[in-house]
Amino acid sequence: MPIFSASDPRFETWTHRNPDGYVLVTTRNPKPLSLVLHSARCDALAEVSSTPQSSDEYMRLCSVRYEDIRQWVDAQGFGRPPIETCSHCKVAEPNLEMEWWPWCYPILRHGRDPSAWASEQDTPLFASRVTLRPLTIVIEAHLLERSNEDPIIEYLLELTQTQPIRRFFYGGDDPPPDAVAYRVPWSDSIVADGWLLSRSGRHDHIRDIYYIEDNKIHSRGYWLKDPRHIFLEILPTPKSYQNDVQASERMRDDLHRLLAAETINADLLVTDRDYLLENNLKLAESTSAVSPTIALRLVGLYLRLQNIYKVNRFSRLGRGLFYEAAMREMIPASWSWAGGCALLYQAGNDPDLVFLSGSTLDRASRALRSRDRLLAASSVPQNEDTADEVLAELDQICLSLMGALDASAQIAHLLFDLAGDHNYAAWQRDSKGGWLNKLKSHNEELASLVSEGSRGKNVLTILGEVRNTIHGQSLSPARFETESRRIELFALLPVHRRRKVLDAIDASGGRLAWGVYGLSDETYRVHPGEFGDQLLSETLYLVNQLMESMSIDDLLNSDQRSKLPKRPIDASNPYSEYHGQRVRWQLGL
Repeated sequence: MPIFSASDPRFETWTHRNPDGYVLVTTRNPKPLSLVLHSARCDALAEVSSTPQSSDEYMRLCSVRYEDIRQWVDAQGFGRPPIETCSHCKVAEPNLEMEWWPWCYPILRHGRDPSAWASEQDTPLFASRVTLRPLTIVIEAHLLERSNEDPIIEYLLELTQTQPIRRFFYGGDDPPPDAVAYRVPWSDSIVADGWLLSRSGRHDHIRDIYYIEDNKIHSRGYWLKDPRHIFLEILPTPKSYQNDVQASERMRDDLHRLLAAETINADLLVTDRDYLLENNLKLAESTSAVSPTIALRLVGLYLRLQNIYKVNRFSRLGRGLFYEAAMREMIPASWSWAGGCALLYQAGNDPDLVFLSGSTLDRASRALRSRDRLLAASSVPQNEDTADEVLAELDQICLSLMGALDASAQIAHLLFDLAGDHNYAAWQRDSKGGWLNKLKSHNEELASLVSEGSRGKNVLTILGEVRNTIHGQSLSPARFETESRRIELFALLPVHRRRKVLDAIDASGGRLAWGVYGLSDETYRVHPGEFGDQLLSETLYLVNQLMESMSIDDLLNSDQRSKLPKRPIDASNPYSEYHGQRVRWQLGL
């Protein structure tokens, strides 16, 4: 904190630079009654007069923060005296209690105990944490036998050991021989920890279900005359059952497995039984029957929303590392592309090569994170609040993806030394004399990826038109009741952008693949989740193609090529194929 005398010319310089600062005038030997606070703008400080405070017997303490002056006064050792304020400028002591921002309070910001073993009560008050209710999952016992051969089932079993997931295996009447079994005190049944076992009930029309939880034996039951048995006569027999003389009994057994899972309020029944999977919406009331592949995606999303990023039973990744690994999996060409940009910079080329390549990859990773938030907002009862969250995340996905494409175009501009400012480079600038035509004369193959009629051009059109809604009429939320009487949120395409978007979608897999449904000749609705998923996959595929076609290897000498980074082979590395494949299974991309 600077201290000046009245005649020090530096004082006037300080006040000009800090007009909102504070000046405390006091004697060289401070006394409680000699403290006068001024504003740095105070005219009285600039007056040259014979007043005692203008002499060098007084000093002027200057600070842009009142707290610094208050601490200096408190450190003088004469208690906490009031500071007199100037009657001319009438500066007032700021009310420090008005400084409400959390970062002003270190304990709130950093927590009571910054160690990794701190309890939840010791963590920072405003640290982001999401606590979802426990997920209850029932897995058919025979899938355990396939876990050694099926890596998806193996991975699912590892993830479902994570708290707060409640996991049970459905074992029918008896647990496996190696399970630790206990006899139920009030019946002749047995029960095993982690297993859901069914037995004939004490009443002919009830089937008992036994399981252990919190070191206690629980018993529930379901009604054998559940009205859903009528579906056994109505719903078609799955093709895989049609040559089985016991098809009717198989379907009845399938239904009973679903009823058993519903008895304990399970969220998911993981099964490979076609009767349950094909008729889930008709049969299920409170439990969803899903395949192991779908279950893995749902469990992965559930854990990620609670900041749990697991790739196996023992290994967790940080959030940033998880999505970066996912991005590398979706854009495998990024290894040599980003590494080549770094090597060219080291050889004396434009440093923007490094910054722009990093921006491309970062924005792709952010788009993947926004996709998770969009999926979460689409997976709860739909109302005005969730509509706002869903469309906000869809906006963010579009902005991140377009940002990644724009940054990659600027990289191409620098690599091929095109004329003009690289900040104006963009793949969609294909008009006569536009940027894309300049690129075409240097690399026709690269330019053809986004030329008229190409798959890349269609993706650019869809992404560009939806992204540009941020400048005008946005996607409008609308709620519709589906055939199963569920309320779904859709977005209505703006009228003036509809034709371009629909034509590009029709040429890129069709409207069904993009989640676009027609209500009439003039009104089209878009399911944000389906649309966002397809847009993300198609755009990242295009980014990968663009990176490959830039042929950055051709711009390097042999020594530089030998230094290009390659995908790690060691399975313990978070960027290895082992980790990448598991991350991709979780994301369902």
